[in-house]
Amino acid sequence: MSDPHDRPQSYGPQDGPWARALFTVLLLVLFRVAQWVLTAVGIVQVLWGIIARERNLAVAEFGESLARWLDRCARYIAGATEDKPFPWTRWDA
Repeated sequence: MSDPHDRPQSYGPQDGPWARALFTVLLLVLFRVAQWVLTAVGIVQVLWGIIARERNLAVAEFGESLARWLDRCARYIAGATEDKPFPWTRWDA
């Protein structure tokens, strides 16, 4: 019979399963908030386009950086990576 201490670490060297669970739950909440922010960004961009007849580059750049954060967040939540997104790293990292 194998020793339970011999099993490989599945959550990376720095995080145990409980820490990863806590980070995952926190990121799930932040992910939901970010979805609402993305909705607001989309509405602002559409209204800006209707009124100014052009897209707002600052809003577009923020939307792109938010999309990158959502991608990194989803990868951590799904267990595809151990790299935690912002606020554990720089926003644009």
